[in-house]
Amino acid sequence: MKKSKFFRAAFFSLTFLTLVILACKYIKTLKTSYTVPSFSQNETQNTENSYMIGVWIPYLDLNINDSENTEEKFKNKFDEIIKVSKENKANTLIVHVRSHGDAMYKSKYFPWSHILTGTQGQDPGFDPLEYMVKTCHENNLKIHAWVNPLRIKLPSNPNELCSSNPYFKLSKEKYFIKNKGSLYYNPSYPEVRELIVNGIKEIVQNYNVDAIHIDDYFYPEGDCEILEQFDGITKKEAINLLIKEIYSAVKNEKPIVQFGISPPGNLKKCDLVGADIKTWVENSGFVDYICPQIYWSTDFDEMPFEATAKNWKELFKSNNNTKLYCGLALYKAGSDLADKGTWKSKNNILSKEFKICKNLGFNGIMIYSWSFLKSECAKAELENLLNELK
Repeated sequence: MKKSKFFRAAFFSLTFLTLVILACKYIKTLKTSYTVPSFSQNETQNTENSYMIGVWIPYLDLNINDSENTEEKFKNKFDEIIKVSKENKANTLIVHVRSHGDAMYKSKYFPWSHILTGTQGQDPGFDPLEYMVKTCHENNLKIHAWVNPLRIKLPSNPNELCSSNPYFKLSKEKYFIKNKGSLYYNPSYPEVRELIVNGIKEIVQNYNVDAIHIDDYFYPEGDCEILEQFDGITKKEAINLLIKEIYSAVKNEKPIVQFGISPPGNLKKCDLVGADIKTWVENSGFVDYICPQIYWSTDFDEMPFEATAKNWKELFKSNNNTKLYCGLALYKAGSDLADKGTWKSKNNILSKEFKICKNLGFNGIMIYSWSFLKSECAKAELENLLNELK
């Protein structure tokens, strides 16, 4: 009996030892034959401490407008965008993915953008946003998906809305605002907000973007300014509902994805279009960052840059959770007329503005826009700015 127990114990010990040896060999094999997948930019980069140097890529810079060889032309263009942006020290691209109630990706809610093939609703045969996300992250750049939430159509852009456009599905006139030949969604109504939020939610669900970004196209200025209320709520209340719903949708899908807004740099204009900056800054659940478009020169007396930047910074004095970036107007560099000609005689305006932002404690800058990185008029101004970014 004792002998039998001895052999049985020896057998189990030997079996266990054999299994351990085999397991170790298997793990070693895995280590040598399996490459650990690289994580995306928004999973690896320290988003809390990195200083934003962003460049806006508007739809005009992505325009192909050709149904022939659309994919090749688009990819070549975006590869150039990446190259020039990196040469100019950018670490983030803010890329237009919905400019006119459309989509630069395969959407359940919005038609294909006309800027790809020239015709709204025409499938380009590839997924531009998929390529842009992949290429940005391969080049160590973040990508913010830029959406105009309300704009559907400018007077001649696009020339025609396709039959699948949500404009025809919603149908009721109250859901839209017509202003000076342009057409906008009216976010006072839950049905409209649901459409906008769903369109943003699908981007976060299906693409590994680092942020969702919306700009200053809220309620349009003009004739509709006198309409203080739509469906019983004010413009600010409607926009606040939309912003809060977008924020919740983004965070429910992927908490790591940021949500930011770039409102007008003029706080009085923010009030006119329904952008309730004070509420967004003072309360949680609205935004992760704000980037006011402070598009004036340091010598423009009507809206001097430094005083305006200080006013914005003052709004954030009790808020350490929301980042504050500054939008800079590269497109005005060398202009004869902009801001009463104050850009013409100097080429160090943006470098001064960058230093002002840095000294005030802004978390970074965004430059409008990419095409002016190649502009001869902006060359000297850009060189001086780049010297400060070193």
